[in-house]
Formats: sequence, structure tokens, C-alpha cells
Amino acid sequence: MTANGQKFTIIFLHGWTMNGSAFDQQIELLGDDYECYAPDLPGHGNSAHLEASIDKSADLLCDLINDNGLDDVLLVGWSMGAAIAWNYLRRFGSAKVAGL
Repeated sequence: MTANGQKFTIIFLHGWTMNGSAFDQQIELLGDDYECYAPDLPGHGNSAHLEASIDKSADLLCDLINDNGLDDVLLVGWSMGAAIAWNYLRRFGSAKVAGL
């Protein structure tokens, strides 16, 4: 928990040909003190019908952050997920990101 009682927020971004469930064990081990998200990125898992690209994935990340009113998120990117996190920061800035 943060100093003001809020949960830490972590967004996990998977690699190419994977999906958000790749982080299920990490999310389980983190427990209730963390608010975790592990979306299926465009072209993968439940989002396989969407066009896969780094830009489209960064757009999805931006929407996830904004639609859920998230601030001070920690982005955790694995392989392609790291490229998506960097793309997000380049395009949308770091105002809502606490770390990468």
C-alpha cells in the first residue's frame, strides 16, 4: 500500500505470441496490496482480432490507464512489452507512470 492507503498499480505487458495470462503467477504472488493489470495486447489472446502493432498496443495501454483513472503506475514489459512501454512514454509522456 502507498502512504495514503492506495494500492500500488502494476501493468504487465507481455511479449510477442503471448497473452496477459503469462503473468498470472506473478499477480497471484503479489497479493492484495497491488492492483494488477495484464491485458491481452492487440493481435494476441482475447485481442487477437485487433491489428497487432506497437502503436496500437501503446494506444490500448493509454486507454487502460485513462479509462481506469490510474496514476503512478509501474509498467512491467517483457520483450515486446518493453517496446510498447517505451512507445507509450514517447507518445503520451510519463505523467501517469511511476516507473518502468
